[in-house]
Parts: sequence; structure tokens; C-alpha cells
Amino acid sequence: MEAYGLKVPIGTVVSKHFETSNGYRLETRVMLLTNDGWRAYTYIWRSDQADADLNLTGATLAAPPGSGTTEPHIVPSETECFACHRTTNNHLLGVSLPQWDAAQRARFIQMGLLPASANAVGMPSSLADPGDMTATPEERAHGFLAANCSSCHRPDTGLAGFDLRATTPLANANIIGITANSGSLVGLPGASLVAPGDPNNSVFLHRAFNRDATRMPPAPALPAGVPLGPSPSIDGLEAVRAWISGL
Repeated sequence: MEAYGLKVPIGTVVSKHFETSNGYRLETRVMLLTNDGWRAYTYIWRSDQADADLNLTGATLAAPPGSGTTEPHIVPSETECFACHRTTNNHLLGVSLPQWDAAQRARFIQMGLLPASANAVGMPSSLADPGDMTATPEERAHGFLAANCSSCHRPDTGLAGFDLRATTPLANANIIGITANSGSLVGLPGASLVAPGDPNNSVFLHRAFNRDATRMPPAPALPAGVPLGPSPSIDGLEAVRAWISGL
């Protein structure tokens, strides 16, 4: 079976909840596979947390009091959801073998949701946690990049010409020593996507962790005067930096 692009039946529902560190619910995103294809819905939780209301046009939510942040939360419109949930990844991001560990796969096999081959020898191992210091820098970096970037950066999308899927070793991803087309955006014209041993001159690192309009994945559009949200995890940053430094 394929690691990505899992086939699911009509009526499948996938969802993801967003809440603050103190448990205040912000939104719930739902995708439903209908006879006419996938539909995306976002529900914004009411201030009393009793229920959530459907919103298809997108919204900017102010950070709630006591949340530990002052930055707004961006709710995507139905159309914006499909900027990442593409046909090329079967519209599913987290629903893939590399995102599940062996125990999760075994449970899905027992429930009849996956074939026994999902845990067979040769199937991709689960993604490493970028913060797991028992894993190698490459495993940690690959885990972060595959989880956050491979929905777009893969051979069948035509985007940037490199492949960050978990099933492609980083050595074969077409990023090491490859001149970036976007180096001038971060003040590094002619620089490589990944410059072996030199993270500060690797366009890849700057694009992935900048906090401005050059950031990848692209930051959502915000009202004038509202700053961008935080860069991806510090664990992810340090994992990618350590991997590049060791090349």
C-alpha cells in the first residue's frame, strides 16, 4: 500500500481542534468527503465555550485573556483550506502512514481501517519528533520537514522541485547544494537551499523560520498592522540547524 494518498470511503470525516495553552477553544476544522468531493468547514467557538458556529469566509480572532499570547488566531476560509489540502495529497495531511506510529497502525488494522500490510517490513517508519534527542539530527529534521512541508513540496505538485516526503531520504530530496530561486528574498542571492555545514547561508532555513512575508509555509493574510504569528517550533528550528551543520 502507499504511504501517502490513502483511500477513504465517502462519508469520512477528519477534524482538528485549535485551543490555547490554557484550554480555551478557538476553532475546530472539519473535512467531509461527499459524493461531490471533499468539503471544508471551520467552526469558531463562542466565548462561553458552549458551542461553535460555522464560518466559511475566514476570520481573525483576538487572543483571549489569559492565553499567554497577544497574537491573533487566523481562521481560514473554505477556499483557503484547499491551498494545503490539495488533490495531489488526496486532500489529507495528517492521515498518512508516516504520521502514525506502529501502535496506532496496529489499532487501525485491528479495527479494519487499514490492511495488515500497513505495519509490514518496508513500510515507512513513523516521523521522529523534532524534540526527541534520542533520534539523530537528520531523523528529527526530516520529521519536522515531512510533517510541515511535504504536502506541497513533493514531485506531483510542481512546487520548487524538491521532495520532502518521509519516504524520500533528505540526501535525495534535491535540496542539498542546489541553488535556490528565492535566495534574494532573504538576502542570499545565489545561495543554496541547503549549504552543507553552513545553516546561516542556507536559504531553506531562512524561509522555513522567518517571521515575515518570506516565511514558508506561507503565512496567512492579516489585517494591516497585525504582526505575523510565531515561527515554527524551536525544536524544529534546532533540528534542521543541527542537521545542516553536520553535513
